[in-house]
Amino acid sequence: MTFLYRVIVARENPEQAYDAVLKVWTPKNQWKEFMNAQLKKAKIPFEVK
Repeated sequence: MTFLYRVIVARENPEQAYDAVLKVWTPKNQWKEFMNAQLKKAKIPFEVK
C-alpha cells in the first residue's frame, strides 16, 4: 500500500498521506483494520477512520 509506505518508510505526515488516499479510495472493514494494525506496529499515532 502506498499510504503505509509513505507513512512508515518515508516518514511522511500520516494526515497528508491519508488525504491523498481519500481522493481515490475509501478503505473499509478489513482494509482499515490492516492499516491501523500496521500503523500501531510501527508506533505511528494515527487511526484510519
